[in-house]
Amino acid sequence: MASELRVDKIVPTNGVPANGGGGIVQLTYGSTSSEVPITTTGSWQTVYTSLNSITPRFNTSKILIDMRCCWYQNSQTNGADYFDIRFLRTVGGTTTSIGHSYGYNGWFDSAANLAPMSNNHFQYLDSPGTTDTVSYGFEVYIRGMTSTAISFSYDDGGGNQITTMTLMEVSA
Repeated sequence: MASELRVDKIVPTNGVPANGGGGIVQLTYGSTSSEVPITTTGSWQTVYTSLNSITPRFNTSKILIDMRCCWYQNSQTNGADYFDIRFLRTVGGTTTSIGHSYGYNGWFDSAANLAPMSNNHFQYLDSPGTTDTVSYGFEVYIRGMTSTAISFSYDDGGGNQITTMTLMEVSA
């Protein structure tokens, strides 16, 4: 016979750390291989409005965002492409930029005809303060671009890059 343990909160024996949380209440996973080319520089551009969503059990919970992001420089010939990245949170149709800007992620510099691919890891601990469904995505601010586009989750016809996002509800 299987057993089941149900609790309202998971708290470490010494209490919850000031900048952290207790135990993992639930986890969701999302991914995409849908390519999004960005060609605009000098302003924030949405890449994905929603890569994953979670419905927190408690309005005091925190959400740990863990994202692996893939990109490709289209037709990069000579020079540098670089951009900032930050997360988007959507609750009830309202989207808000959250977290800090991860500056100069995606710095690529080449002196030859090459088009580099990259896969980077980003994390952020959010406090949405709700039990409504919360969706997360991200946006980029391209500071400089010598290629024709920076494509996220690039598809070269022989296989796609996949951008993934895991969301973990952490008890407060």
